[in-house]
This record gives sequence, structure tokens and C-alpha cells, in this order.
Amino acid sequence: MNLGLALWQWSNAVQIASVLMIAVFFAVLWRSIRRVEMRWWVYAWSAGFLSLAVSLGFWYLRSSSGDADPTPVAYLFLVRVL
Repeated sequence: MNLGLALWQWSNAVQIASVLMIAVFFAVLWRSIRRVEMRWWVYAWSAGFLSLAVSLGFWYLRSSSGDADPTPVAYLFLVRVL
């Protein structure tokens, strides 16, 4: 396994953990104060978590298969940007 790829996967996993904690915080805050503005914050942080999770899952699967197709990378870029 490539050391650079392993470090990137570990870094991405740490980012997922922090984004998950922030998303849970905003979800609990939204349930406690019930403001309309908070709903969009929860949606945004949840979308950030999902995009990081998809990215990490892709690289864990890609590192085990050794596939070189660039199409999934383009899809991940679109998911990450949107």
C-alpha cells in the first residue's frame, strides 16, 4: 500500500469524524430551538459528511482493487463540489 494514500485516507477519516460531530451538534441545536435557519445548517453539514464518506469509501475500495478508471474520480469531484 502506498504510504501517501494511507495518510490521505487517515486524514479523510479524521475530517469525517469532525464533520460528523459538528453535524450532530447542529442537529441537536435545531431540535432544541426550532429555528428555520438551523435546518439549512444541518442540511449543509450533513451533505459535507456524506461527500467525505463517499470519498473515503471510494479510496478504500480503490486501493484494494487497483483499478485505474478515471470516471469514478470525476463523479467524486462532482459530489464533493455540489
